[in-house]
Amino acid sequence: TNGSFHGYHLTYSPPLNPNADSRLIAYTRERLLPTVRAAVAARHAFRTYYYGNFDDDGTRAWRTFDHRPRFGNNYVGLRNRIAILSEAYSYLDFAGRVRVTEAFVEEVMRYVIAHASEIRALVSQLDAGWTASAPPREAGVAFEIRPLPEPVDILVGAVEKKVNPRSGRAMEAMVEDRVTAVRMTDYGVFAAATTRRVPREYLVLPAANGLHQRVSALLKAHGVRVDELRAAATLKIERFVIKEVSHAERSFQGHHETAVSGRFEEAIVAAPGGALVVRTDQPLGRLVFYLLEPESDDGVTTWNMVDAALTPGAAHPVLKILPGQPLETRPQP
Repeated sequence: TNGSFHGYHLTYSPPLNPNADSRLIAYTRERLLPTVRAAVAARHAFRTYYYGNFDDDGTRAWRTFDHRPRFGNNYVGLRNRIAILSEAYSYLDFAGRVRVTEAFVEEVMRYVIAHASEIRALVSQLDAGWTASAPPREAGVAFEIRPLPEPVDILVGAVEKKVNPRSGRAMEAMVEDRVTAVRMTDYGVFAAATTRRVPREYLVLPAANGLHQRVSALLKAHGVRVDELRAAATLKIERFVIKEVSHAERSFQGHHETAVSGRFEEAIVAAPGGALVVRTDQPLGRLVFYLLEPESDDGVTTWNMVDAALTPGAAHPVLKILPGQPLETRPQP
């Protein structure tokens, strides 16, 4: 977290993606973390708060980081589980970073132990609730950061130049007793800016280039249940017709991320036996949507898994089966 000179020894974050269940986000943000924050202050004398940085343009605002599930706290939230980002302040000395991290983890564990039955009941309810609720439902594919309802007091800190005792080079270190509370806007949450229909089933047709096999392997690696059609079937589907394909100029993790624009239309397809059927009425249905939805900002499209099938004017290879059609499927081996 090098960059902003704030006054916290450690900052943290709950799941930030709005596609996670709102009850999970609220429990973590409004109950678990405030209790942990108070305990870390009372028992260990460390200052903590929600992760953020000051605006680069010099305005007095505190801004959290990223909603995408490539970040672990957001990914685990889409699996209906609690996850917490923990970031020790980089300008705190190493021993201090170890101590505050130990204190934070200890207090999280204290809370979880004291509320174990409550947490187990919550996540079981989330698993069952997503599976049982019937479409139509919608979820986000594009998101925007939002401020909290009211400004908050953010601790502004200071650093001083010191000599690193190991390297002999100059370094910046936290000044522990120079902390000022400044009231400012806290951009700490996200909301869906664009939503799409969550289908009961996605369909991926067998392809000569092995695309469907790669998609299946990815889903199974995440623990998603994947089925296949027992026999050929004519199906009413919704397909995404591509208008434009764009690739990020800058490489990230060895990938030039892909995005598509276009429109949905209804059609009829002849699906052969063995075509993939991926249901969203399973506990990981939220994750299924994020991985397979054509316009998702962190799914199979983003990470170049279906690039070979993306052509302007053609349909995206991941299709949505329209409701009301009986499907004869079996688990894919």
